[in-house]
Amino acid sequence: MKNKVAVVGAGIIGITNAVCLLQEGFSVTVFTKDNPLETNSDAAVATWYTPDNSKPMLQKYCLESLTKFYELIEFEPSCGVKKIPVILYFKGEEDFINSVWAKEPLKTLVNLSDPPAKQAKIPGFPFSVLVHNPLIDPTIYRPYMLKKFKALGGELKIEKIDSLTELTDLYDVVVNSAGWEAKYLTHDPLIYPARGQTETIKIPQDLGASYSLNVEAMDAYVVFRPLSEDCVIGTTYQVGDSDRAVRESDKKAIFQKVSAFFPYVKDKSIEATSKTGIRCGRSEVRIEGEEVNNTHGKQSLIVHCYGHGGTGYSASWGSADEVLKHCKPFTPSMRPTLR
Repeated sequence: MKNKVAVVGAGIIGITNAVCLLQEGFSVTVFTKDNPLETNSDAAVATWYTPDNSKPMLQKYCLESLTKFYELIEFEPSCGVKKIPVILYFKGEEDFINSVWAKEPLKTLVNLSDPPAKQAKIPGFPFSVLVHNPLIDPTIYRPYMLKKFKALGGELKIEKIDSLTELTDLYDVVVNSAGWEAKYLTHDPLIYPARGQTETIKIPQDLGASYSLNVEAMDAYVVFRPLSEDCVIGTTYQVGDSDRAVRESDKKAIFQKVSAFFPYVKDKSIEATSKTGIRCGRSEVRIEGEEVNNTHGKQSLIVHCYGHGGTGYSASWGSADEVLKHCKPFTPSMRPTLR
């Protein structure tokens, strides 16, 4: 019989971990203090991307996940994942050449090419490229993943966990997918919150096939979501800020920033729906196992899985596969060799 697993956190990382564990035959219960469709993950725009070489493990998980998203696009057309055209802007050609987008295999995987001649011009960012990469639409993909979790026999408990050892007496394995709040469960000094606010507006049909625009150096983007028939603009990246309340000042700043290169949104702020989410910042993602003895003297395994920053969706499947590598060989009565 497979081990009983408790997953802490119902964001995209927690639910993906839970689905992968269930598919491998584990008995899985997810603990969350929030409604599972009202977490930090549900405020994301979730266009697939990967960090640069400064975070090699996270980059690896993002690239592994990209393959999975392409499979979902092909075989699960109703899951909420769709390839979209995105124009990426850079301060110059050298910046692009030094970016991860210019390297193989990513360059080929996202069909990198020259942008259309009539693209939007952005002052200070004269160089641009066109890519086609997955948009993981949270409004569709999150319910899809939750439905899959339940169909596989997963159990959901809306309950705040204050200590991981609360669960080790009842579960053989505890997976810590608590996002930035893992800081309070592990006392990891490397974790920091990074607040993001986004604005969503409905779009007229004639703009539905427009190219999405992304200026990473400005934390600025316009993302058209064809399946939701809307447009998300953003964002903020406020390090050390964990306030999930919507701020009108941020809303105003986002519209001002984006309207400078996408004038259509200039007077649309009154129509916008605002959302905020807190990214789990860390110098590098942490996925590692920790063996502990519970109060009965029996061995349990805690697998920490957090620190994905803004790449939670992008890295979710590769990250979950790494969690599985820790969980599968573990037997409570003996000391397994952790990878």
